[in-house]
Amino acid sequence: MERKEFTPVIRGVNGDGRVTIVIATLNQVDKDNDVTLPGFFGRQTAQVVPSHDWTHVPLGKAVIREEAGRAIADIHFNLKIPAAVDWFEAIKYDFEHPPALQEYSYGFTVLDGGSRTGTFQGRSVRFLTPAKDGRPGVAVHEVSPVLVGAGVGTRTLAVKNDRRQRPNRRPAPAAVRDELRRIKQRLERDELAELKAVSDRMEMAVEALKVRNEAERLVGIGYARVPDVLVPETVKAAARASLARYAPELGISEDITIKYFAEETDEKRAGFWSVWPLNGLCHPKSYPNEIWVRSELSPDEAWRVAAHEIRHMAGGDETEAQIYDQFARMEWLEGIRDAR
Repeated sequence: MERKEFTPVIRGVNGDGRVTIVIATLNQVDKDNDVTLPGFFGRQTAQVVPSHDWTHVPLGKAVIREEAGRAIADIHFNLKIPAAVDWFEAIKYDFEHPPALQEYSYGFTVLDGGSRTGTFQGRSVRFLTPAKDGRPGVAVHEVSPVLVGAGVGTRTLAVKNDRRQRPNRRPAPAAVRDELRRIKQRLERDELAELKAVSDRMEMAVEALKVRNEAERLVGIGYARVPDVLVPETVKAAARASLARYAPELGISEDITIKYFAEETDEKRAGFWSVWPLNGLCHPKSYPNEIWVRSELSPDEAWRVAAHEIRHMAGGDETEAQIYDQFARMEWLEGIRDAR
C-alpha cells in the first residue's frame, strides 16, 4: 500500500459537521513525481482514521469523487466518537483562523492497469490512470488528517459546524495558559526545525537525482519500449513459458505483464538510461506486476532473463537472481536434450 500526503489551501466554511477537501489535483506533477489522470479515482468510499492509525476506531467515512480537475473527499465525522469530535474541532478551528496549517494524506493501492511510466513536461513520471475498461485505477483505503503533508493544490473546501450543545468550560488559570503557550511555541520551533531539515534533505536528494540522470544521459545507454507486435514470437513464447514455469515455484502470481525494450540511439525517444547494458529489469516495489525483457534476445536468453527478473520479483537479491538464471539455463539445455 502507498500513501500520498498533501498540503491544504482553505476556501470556506458552512453547514453542519462535515469537511470537504481536495485530495489530488489532476494533470499535474506532485511531489512523489506522479501525474494523476482523470478517471483514476472515479467515485468510491473510504474510512477516515487519524494519522494512518489503522488500529484506531474509524473517525468517519469519506466519499471520493472527481470534479473540475480535482479529486475531492467529502468527509463525514462520526461525532459520537470523542476522538472524531477532537479532530473535527481542530480542523474547524484551523479552517476559521488562517493561515490554515492542517494537512491530509490518503492510503491507497494502485490496481492492475492503474499506472504507467512516461514523460510529462520534460520529466520522467509515473502516470496514475484509470483501467483500460474505464474503472478506477486505485482503491483508496483511508483518508487521514496528518501533521505534515506533501502534495499539489490540495485544500479544505468547506467545514460544517457541529451544532450540538456543549457544556461551558471554566477558563484555565493565567499561569497554566502561559505555560501551555510556552510549550506550544517550543513545539512549533522544534517542528519548524525538523521541517527545515527534511526540506534540505529532499532538496539534496533531488539534486543528486538530477546529477545522476544527467550522467546517465551523457555516458549511459538509452532504451525504449518495443511494442509486442514487433517482438519475435519465439522470444515472447520463451519469456511467457519461463514465467509459467518459475512464478508458481517461487510463490508469486503468474499475473505479471512482460514488456520488451531495446536500445534507442535517439535521445528524444529513449524512455530510460543505464550506465550498464541491460537484458532485463524490474521494480518489485513500484511496479509489482511487470517485468521487462530485451527484445533482441534469443529464445533461450529470454527464458533465462525472465527467470532472473522473476526471482527479483520474489524478493531475491542480485546474487540469488544470478544463481536462479543459471539454474534456468540448465533446465533449458536439459529440455533441448530431452526433445532430441
